[in-house]
Amino acid sequence: MLVGAVLIILQAPRCKDLPNTNWWNDGPLYQIGNIQAFTDTHNLKGLEQKVNSLAQLKVKGLVVGPIHVAPPDEAVNLSFEEISPEAGNLDQFKGFVQAAHKKGVFVVLDLTPNYLGSSGPWFSNSSVTIVAERLKSALVFWLDEGVDGIQLSGVERVATVVPSLWNDIRAIVQNRTDKHPSSRVLIGVTDRSSAEDVSTLLSSTGVDLLISRVLHSRDTDVTELARSIQHLYSSQSQMNLAWNLGGRLEGHMASLVGPALVKLHQLLLLTLPGTPIFSYGDEIGLMDEGTKFPKMLWDSNEELNGTLQVRLD
Repeated sequence: MLVGAVLIILQAPRCKDLPNTNWWNDGPLYQIGNIQAFTDTHNLKGLEQKVNSLAQLKVKGLVVGPIHVAPPDEAVNLSFEEISPEAGNLDQFKGFVQAAHKKGVFVVLDLTPNYLGSSGPWFSNSSVTIVAERLKSALVFWLDEGVDGIQLSGVERVATVVPSLWNDIRAIVQNRTDKHPSSRVLIGVTDRSSAEDVSTLLSSTGVDLLISRVLHSRDTDVTELARSIQHLYSSQSQMNLAWNLGGRLEGHMASLVGPALVKLHQLLLLTLPGTPIFSYGDEIGLMDEGTKFPKMLWDSNEELNGTLQVRLD
């Protein structure tokens, strides 16, 4: 796999001449999928206290959550605009956003509806329309609170089932207004691993970035993987390409590729044309240790459990 990763880097296409970039094209994004595991205080106040440390990683944006109230598989009790008590409260969220903005770091909020359930990110097909309609008003609420973008899993489902509502969702997030003159990002997440499928979804959904599993397949020949990267690069704008290894449901990079190869795969993500996306703890080689949300290690005296002390910079 070491040789394979090097081969991908060597075969990666030369960068095209870039058009004007948006902020999410100018550096890595850093995903914090579980605030309780990430902070010492287990809430948004603790996240605010970590902004200085995160800014030192030179990340361009933080992708936070989901943190809204969403009882598993219960669409009727979904509350997009209410923060789960375990994560904190709205005042804490505002303080975090303000602290991030002062450091020049953007904030993206994951609003995937059924993030704790097993019936899919948008519940059942019969509930997609109702959930998408409720999401529209929630988008306005959170954008008014200062978030710089939205992330949603299963975008292909809502875009297919209710295309008109999906167009409304896109317009709310992506359109600039006098109140929000700066660009805001719409990030989609899919479990597709085929470069052809990912390219089609990028075109059909119109998201600004699409997080996929193109780099995740362990069975794919490395030369074929290089071809997949080439296909995406040739068929889509570099501005829309996102590269990741791991994620909220997949786990951390070190557990997927092995501790010895973390630095190389970090280099891979930072070298490919597009936006690299890391999960919390990837910068130190954090291992999953039986859970997708291991405790983040902030103190060098803490038990490392095999975690590497490596940094993105």
